[in-house]
Amino acid sequence: MTGPTVIAFWTVPASDTALAADPDLASALDEQQYYWAESRTALAAAGFTPAEQPGRRFRVREPGRTWRFAAAADSAAIGYLLVRPGQPACVLYRLRHPDELLAAARAFFGAAAGRGALDCARTDRETFTLDSRAVGERRTINVYLPPAYRASPEKSFPVLYMPDGGLEEDFPHVAGTIDSLIALAKIPPVIVVGIENTQRRRDMTGPTTVARDSTIAPRVGGSEAFRAFIRDELMPAVRTRYRTTDETAIVGESLAGLFVVETFLLEPRLFRRYVALDPSLWWNGGELVRTAERRLRALDARGRTLYVAASHEPEIAADAATFAAALERHAPRELDWRFESRPDLEHGTIYRGASPAIFARVLR
Repeated sequence: MTGPTVIAFWTVPASDTALAADPDLASALDEQQYYWAESRTALAAAGFTPAEQPGRRFRVREPGRTWRFAAAADSAAIGYLLVRPGQPACVLYRLRHPDELLAAARAFFGAAAGRGALDCARTDRETFTLDSRAVGERRTINVYLPPAYRASPEKSFPVLYMPDGGLEEDFPHVAGTIDSLIALAKIPPVIVVGIENTQRRRDMTGPTTVARDSTIAPRVGGSEAFRAFIRDELMPAVRTRYRTTDETAIVGESLAGLFVVETFLLEPRLFRRYVALDPSLWWNGGELVRTAERRLRALDARGRTLYVAASHEPEIAADAATFAAALERHAPRELDWRFESRPDLEHGTIYRGASPAIFARVLR
């Protein structure tokens, strides 16, 4: 890769029946591919290198850096990757007209040559850092802004928070899923705030008395400090930087799912909607499951939603089912909750495989 490159990518569901069942999605794919055909000539004439990567997965390599994209089996993504050697890439989703892509490319690559302001974040994403006292380090935050955020400056928007929110973690596919659902009118516009990991196993786990748990990382048991970072530092910063409503949600998978469940049980008023995918409820000998009845009885669940989904991973599925049984018996009547067993999915595929339908239900 030697010069400014614009790569179009799109994926379609692996199942033809899934695509046939959603005419809006089929129309959006056709429209974006039509726009791309028009855009190639204009981009080449402007001195850019147009390329395309249709399919479920692709990589873009350049010296010292690899950009990866992977889509779920029954989801779709449509977008553009702007790459300039040695610099961060810009990812744009579902531009509405070829002229928008050309304008974005000119602004992005023009900034690289010192001819103008970098304009990538204006259409899609931003990144900022916070020096945190709670966790004692600088944290990187990635933000997806829906198209309506720029188009409707008088409006405020709900926020979906996500651990594992780095650009090399789950943020790109979650932002892409949210963008697609917004474009298809499955959910209202939502801001996504991704928290990039530093010491994941420290931040996502609570205290433990199980010796084996302490062997997974040099430091564990830091969830209280991480929650304080979110509550006292990150959320106020997001409210200051962006136009937000008090509608907040959090999503996490595996250890991040454990953190979501723990936060729901210990501090249910922090978020309004909680989504835990394959939560690692085995932590500390299943303490959250064992104490669920007591905690649920004392829970202030007014206006709260909890969605738990589990793959066929035996230990995780068993603990999640036991937790769901506790919810069935002891959840407050005002709690909107749902447990979904997904034996068709694996631990490594449940995030991408289950999240589109769950987001459509929880964030609508």
